[in-house]
Amino acid sequence: MLVNNLCMAVNETLAFGEIVNEIYPLLADKLSPLIGIVRILGIAVIVYLVILIIKGINSIRTARRIKRIEQKLDLLISLQQKKIKKKG
Repeated sequence: MLVNNLCMAVNETLAFGEIVNEIYPLLADKLSPLIGIVRILGIAVIVYLVILIIKGINSIRTARRIKRIEQKLDLLISLQQKKIKKKG
């Protein structure tokens, strides 16, 4: 009895495998344009992320430059104020 059940299970599995083998090419043909679109979207997302990373790096550099310029301006302003106090 166990052998019969096992044989039936194997036959059903083979039948299911045959069904999948017949359906897969049909689905693949229908979904190939969708797969192409998904690939293009994936590439676009990767390019967008690279651009965002580059913009982030540039904004960090700009912020550092601005900070250095502000420090230099603060130094110049303090030196100018000292000169004014000495004259006054």
